[in-house]
Amino acid sequence: MSPLSVEYGPDLVFVEIAPSERLAGILAVASVWSLDRDPNEILKQFGGVGSMIASLGIPEELCRTRLNGNAFHRSSFHLTVSHVIEDESITVRDGWDYIDNKCVYSKSSALPQSFAGFSGGGIWSVQVQRSKNTGKLSTGKAALVGASFYETPIENNIRYVRGHFIRSIYDLAWRNFERSQR
Repeated sequence: MSPLSVEYGPDLVFVEIAPSERLAGILAVASVWSLDRDPNEILKQFGGVGSMIASLGIPEELCRTRLNGNAFHRSSFHLTVSHVIEDESITVRDGWDYIDNKCVYSKSSALPQSFAGFSGGGIWSVQVQRSKNTGKLSTGKAALVGASFYETPIENNIRYVRGHFIRSIYDLAWRNFERSQR
């Protein structure tokens, strides 16, 4: 199945929440991540080769709806595609930087034909630590490093989820937003 969206393109949308008496209510019921952070710090801490990344979304293909008389029950399964940043994962084109997250599935699990509904999902980088005492892995700090907008076709049982990367979301898009407000 071929994707229908443009392979490369600035299609980011941001919402600015102005300080107000309702801000606390919004923060209480919604996940909010501030984009007014230093892109160089985030790039240094979370955007290097070997950093663990995860693309998050809710593909419609994995949702189920059951009707029961006048009621219905809808189950939505969150999809997480994790990988590590490799040398070829980050590209720059027309001033925008992009991250490609490799989607590899095991032989016992088929790669979905589409991640419909995945666009706009966050791409997070997570610091992974190993306990010296137990040897167990745990997650540490995390940061939003991208916003997904495109899925590549499946080739050799691999698909990539492409997103705008750190400079695009923390610097370029933010500066363009600020300019548009003047």
